[in-house]
Amino acid sequence: MKALKIGLVLMTAAALVLALGGAAFAFHDGGVAYCEGCHTMHNSLGGVSNSVKGGGSVGNGQNQYLLKGSDPSSTCLNCHQSNMMGANIQVLSSDGSAYTPGGDFYWLKQTYTYTAAGGTMTSKGENHGHNVIAGDFGLTADDKLTVAPGSTGKYAANNLACNSCHNPHGRVNGGTRSKVGPVAQSGSYGYAPITGTINGNYRLLADSSYVPGDTAVYGPQPSTAGYPADWTYGANAPIAVTDGNFREAEGLGGVAQGSDKTWEHTDYGTGISEWCANCHDQFLNNAGTSTSHRHPAGDSAILGGLADLYNTYVASGNYSGTSDKSYLPLVPFERGSGAILNAAGTSGPAAGGGGKEAVMCLSCHRAHASAFDEMTRWDTGAEFMSASSALIATSKTWAANAPYYGWDIVANMGTYQRNLCNKCHVQD
Repeated sequence: MKALKIGLVLMTAAALVLALGGAAFAFHDGGVAYCEGCHTMHNSLGGVSNSVKGGGSVGNGQNQYLLKGSDPSSTCLNCHQSNMMGANIQVLSSDGSAYTPGGDFYWLKQTYTYTAAGGTMTSKGENHGHNVIAGDFGLTADDKLTVAPGSTGKYAANNLACNSCHNPHGRVNGGTRSKVGPVAQSGSYGYAPITGTINGNYRLLADSSYVPGDTAVYGPQPSTAGYPADWTYGANAPIAVTDGNFREAEGLGGVAQGSDKTWEHTDYGTGISEWCANCHDQFLNNAGTSTSHRHPAGDSAILGGLADLYNTYVASGNYSGTSDKSYLPLVPFERGSGAILNAAGTSGPAAGGGGKEAVMCLSCHRAHASAFDEMTRWDTGAEFMSASSALIATSKTWAANAPYYGWDIVANMGTYQRNLCNKCHVQD
């Protein structure tokens, strides 16, 4: 009888897939997931609502919004931690090996010391990324910064959560209540929209219709929620295309730049810096003027004459690169409006600097966290990359070469590889 039941379930599932044209659905599918994936209907998860998947305890059944975690970020991490749901969606690992494009929140927990020219130095965990609050997983607010740096609106650090940046319900332009078509699939992979539907935003990122902690959606907020009542997004979600096979992202496996290896990565189109400026508006610098004293970043921060430097630079002392194989995922750029994005592409910016390729915030930073101060992609404080702080830390608890996503810097770029600002500026 049990075998019959299993057979019927499998037949039903197969029929459903066939009826949907062979579509393979994931949890979010670019929009709102099934409600009980994140919520517990009567606030009774675990019998009395004080047990959560992450091992924490909220007590007395007072979960906000009937969530399955004690706070919004903990609810997200119930699935997106360690290798629980597969390596391709983890953003919090136990050893720094979550190689998803945004980076690993693991580094927020890692304060380590290392020896540099100035003596013994300390790299504090809270300096490694966005300090999202996830009580069930031991992630707490930044104890130094009280508001987002570069934020005219002064977004409070003690409100920072996954849903500060991501819309957990995946609504686009206000969703169906604003008479927008239904979201049928993710907007992260370059799919053409299905007739009569729309795609979700890239990585469920919030758009200009989103207000964190929107009372029209969640109902009146507890006083502890604390989101600014008038906080809104000015810029819509960016355009980008990614590949799901993040375990091979950014050259993992020791394949040198310029080879015939097809790298899976995120190919960025437009709007990254403008979207980051929803909170960090004072850092947006499209013009790159000498009076701003900010590194250019934005859709109009065109690479121009730096494009040929990017294309020829392979490593310190090696300028044999060609534009068709020069893309380095450790130093990404935006391809510009109208560009055809390819998450397996190897080409750099247009030769001669005549394209629309631009510098963006994520050219140098991770969106979630990294092994280095200021959540940079490489250690900007190290003379040689092989002497990066996390690689020479006094006590290591992370996977081998995890700070550089599995790259063996010495084997792939040499002992005396200088930091990767040189990919564009070539000052080494």
